Amino acid sequence: MGQSGLVIASRSSRDVLTALMSPDPQHRPGIPRGLRGVAAFSLLEVILAISIAVGILIVAMLFHQQATVLRTQLLEESERVAAVRQLLDRLSADLRATPAVGGVGFTGDGISVRFVMAGLAGSSVGPETDLRLITYSAVTNAQGSNVVVTGITRTEAPLVGFTAQVLPALLATETTETNTVAASVTEPLTESIHFLRFRFFDGASWKESWSGASAPPGVEVSLGIEPLPEDATADKYPYELFRRVIFVPSGSRGPGSGTNSGALLLGQARRAF
Repeated sequence: MGQSGLVIASRSSRDVLTALMSPDPQHRPGIPRGLRGVAAFSLLEVILAISIAVGILIVAMLFHQQATVLRTQLLEESERVAAVRQLLDRLSADLRATPAVGGVGFTGDGISVRFVMAGLAGSSVGPETDLRLITYSAVTNAQGSNVVVTGITRTEAPLVGFTAQVLPALLATETTETNTVAASVTEPLTESIHFLRFRFFDGASWKESWSGASAPPGVEVSLGIEPLPEDATADKYPYELFRRVIFVPSGSRGPGSGTNSGALLLGQARRAF
């Protein structure tokens, strides 16, 4: 009886050991029947999956960073274009409001222009006038041997006690008499424009400056975002340029321009480039 019991116990132990060492999961004890035969991930597969997930995350972060930089650049470019358009529109409106009568005067050079504009009289107490002295000029700053445009300003002052004899001399000087021009208001228009050039059409060719009793029939305005390089001239500006030719209805007609048509005059101006 005792020997038979030992034989049965030894056989049972041998069967359990055989089942544990069996490569077939179906014969392994302690494993639920629903999970028997299901293979698990190996360590190599887990490492490979983590590497792929990290790579996808890095690519997504780089794409997001590039999209953010591009969005910032587009917003800055749209702001610069809007500033250029707003400046050109305002300058065009002021130039087209110059008085139609002669003798009011007009002066200008490469980076500034000064003229008289007709507008509505103010409601302040004291002498009033519908004439405004308008000045557009570039704010410059010396950087080494190069003079760089850092912005553009617009100065407006009402003309009080205007006479046709006084105004031409008034436009030709930077300082004005206090009894002729009331307190002026200087308005900074933009700081994003770093290149400014004016040219003036006399009906036959373009002039770099203008000084006369009448306005020119056409004014060319060129604006740029980048400053002019030190070794370059204004007519060889190497960067993106915004240009507009403004027809001045009150401008004098030069030789060979006996018509009052603004379209024809601007066509002549474009051919004279």
